[in-house]
Amino acid sequence: MEALTDIAERHGLKIIEDCAHAIETEYRGRKAGTFGDFGCFSFYATKNVTLRGGMVLTRKARIWRALRCSLCME
Repeated sequence: MEALTDIAERHGLKIIEDCAHAIETEYRGRKAGTFGDFGCFSFYATKNVTLRGGMVLTRKARIWRALRCSLCME
């Protein structure tokens, strides 16, 4: 993860973490979904949490607002 985040920072790239099967997973003391710009979790029947839909994590308000608007949520 350190190498990926370094490359992304040097080149102005975003990191999208696929955390579909990673609920409660940790790497070096950090939870999955907290390394990149987005952490995407799936709640489908074959996943660790079985609901419909999913969840996207981000720490950046600008990104959150853009996601919220694109999903037509109010």
